[in-house]
Amino acid sequence: MDNLLTKEYDFSGKRSEEPQNFNITTEVITHRSNGKIRYVDIFKLHLTRQVNNYTCKKMLFQHNDKPEVSVPSLENWTYNFDVDSLNNEGIDNQGLMLGIPHTKFEKLRDSRGKKVSIEAQYQIYSTFSYFHSWCNMTPEKYSKDLKKVGEKVVNDLSTVESPVNLGKVFSEGSKFIHGIETIQFKGIGVVDDTVCAIISSNECGGGFNMKMRPMPVLTVKTKGGTYYRGDIYVDLDSLHVKRVQAMVMDITKTTMYGIPVQVAVPVTMITVESI
Repeated sequence: MDNLLTKEYDFSGKRSEEPQNFNITTEVITHRSNGKIRYVDIFKLHLTRQVNNYTCKKMLFQHNDKPEVSVPSLENWTYNFDVDSLNNEGIDNQGLMLGIPHTKFEKLRDSRGKKVSIEAQYQIYSTFSYFHSWCNMTPEKYSKDLKKVGEKVVNDLSTVESPVNLGKVFSEGSKFIHGIETIQFKGIGVVDDTVCAIISSNECGGGFNMKMRPMPVLTVKTKGGTYYRGDIYVDLDSLHVKRVQAMVMDITKTTMYGIPVQVAVPVTMITVESI
């Protein structure tokens, strides 16, 4: 173990082309300004990877104690994700954050035929973006300079803004505002008998500005700050991500017609398991 803790590693090496299967769960617990829980949403994504091709096998979600439903339009949807096609801020040449096509998340309906709420639509999109942020951007792009346990890199991304205009509902100008990110080679661990590097990532000082138009005559604006932290377990042989455990906390303020209507604190727990 001493040798594992003192040797040098190369996270920029070629990753195994062996297929992967992932279970991704995001549990969003939204608190009122007095600290009481307003509601709980759980999103489950089953995703497969073959090199740069990803296929959504199933997307499920549940609001509070209501029955779990699926999103049929996302089932067996295959898309390409190539971390090398993105700039250092995670934007592709079309201006899309992480290159994820926004149009796929417009006008979603669940397995009962009901329209998916604006909030759930956004969280479904976020489940994909969380996955690629933690499983691709950090271990494949931002960890290349980490060689030994204990080393860290600090990225000041405070001037970076990522657009999130999901069709007509999330209007032009909706965006993430990044903060200061610290990535550290935290240690060595074991997942399912596989020796893994533990890469920690945290960012503070970021936020978002969302402009929503649920109806043509109604504009809802939500602004807030974001803090996240998490651990990524990377297989030292294949360089594949085996597990992610992360937390994102937002503090949001929503206004309609310029009048404050809600202050909320959503806390999102993210779990990724490679199976």
